[in-house]
Amino acid sequence: TVSKFKTWKGTAIATLRVAHAIPSRFYEELVVPLPSKTVKFNWFHLGQLDPLFWLAYRSKRPAIWALLSLKPQLLLLAIPKIFSNKRNIVEFSLAVLALNIPFLLVRPMWPIEWLRFLSTYGQNRLTKVPAATVSGEILFSLWALPLIASLILLVIIRRKNMESAFFLANPVLLPYDYSLLMGSTSKIIIPFSWLALWGAWQVKAGWPYALMLIATLVFETIREKSARSKSIQHTSPPD
Repeated sequence: TVSKFKTWKGTAIATLRVAHAIPSRFYEELVVPLPSKTVKFNWFHLGQLDPLFWLAYRSKRPAIWALLSLKPQLLLLAIPKIFSNKRNIVEFSLAVLALNIPFLLVRPMWPIEWLRFLSTYGQNRLTKVPAATVSGEILFSLWALPLIASLILLVIIRRKNMESAFFLANPVLLPYDYSLLMGSTSKIIIPFSWLALWGAWQVKAGWPYALMLIATLVFETIREKSARSKSIQHTSPPD
């Protein structure tokens, strides 16, 4: 009974944290307006599939990570885990082949067709709407220098910040892609995300979400350092 309670509790917390994606969906339609039919398609499919990609990304099985290849910008986030050891590389590679070979047999030229589509896609994240991504506009400007410097500093101070820093270093992620971080960051990111939505609404750009994540990392780093300092004080013997 206790075990079941913990499982349901964990599921409820994870669901609450994934709720961070909700304001991001409003943001995407605000900054990147789409035709009405496409918007309905986006809401139904992307809004409900993001939690599934979250499950794939959080899985400990390299074979499950292969599902992220269906959304290549998310696959980039799993690279550190994939190449962490030889076993992960082999299992992941076999799963990717098993997932994609059937489609190559049916339509051998689809990778080339996909690349051609990306070059003319009206919502191309790199060439058409970099302002809509979280860090694209920053990374393609002089603001990239202070961003990179701050990320390096945060990673040096706290190794756990590496994952979030990898997200910010990816210029093609939209705000709802950051739902993959839920469960590994502080719950403070949920109210921060609503502030980021307000900021995005004001400037019609995605960079407020980058500030949101940096603020969350700073908050977590300070909290962890403070807790560690208090722990040392309590355990140190009196003079």
